[in-house]
Amino acid sequence: MNGIAPFWSGKSLIGFLVAPVSPGLLAGLMAMFSLPAGGVNLSAVLLVLTLSIMGAAIVGYPIALLTAAPLYYFVFRRMARVRYRHFFIYGLVLSVLFGLAGQSGLILDGPDGGEDFKFVAAVILFGILTVFACSVFFLIVRQPESTGADAEDVEH
Repeated sequence: MNGIAPFWSGKSLIGFLVAPVSPGLLAGLMAMFSLPAGGVNLSAVLLVLTLSIMGAAIVGYPIALLTAAPLYYFVFRRMARVRYRHFFIYGLVLSVLFGLAGQSGLILDGPDGGEDFKFVAAVILFGILTVFACSVFFLIVRQPESTGADAEDVEH
């Protein structure tokens, strides 16, 4: 066992359904706590959460389908042992790719001549969100470590 659930298991399905929208929940909660204290009502909070989760779903599911599912199926399930650092590195690589997209003006529009700002802001923002999504996925699909004591307790 390599430490993660098989690709076609229920845990993997739940991971692929929950992890892509988890950055939207995190971003929505961060935005909700940054709203001004006076005059905030429940409908505004629910609107912020809904829009951030929908935005994460629009971006997250295609990324999970195009990059995470093939990586999980072709690479991770063949590895002898899969650790959290593998998911963390995948999240960092995605954040650098988002940073490059932000630098080219596809995602963030900063001040004129602020190319460095756009790259750093995109890497930090998407770095936090993608590493969070990868962490959620890892926590869902990880399998408990086998100690070997189960095999010794069985009498033949």
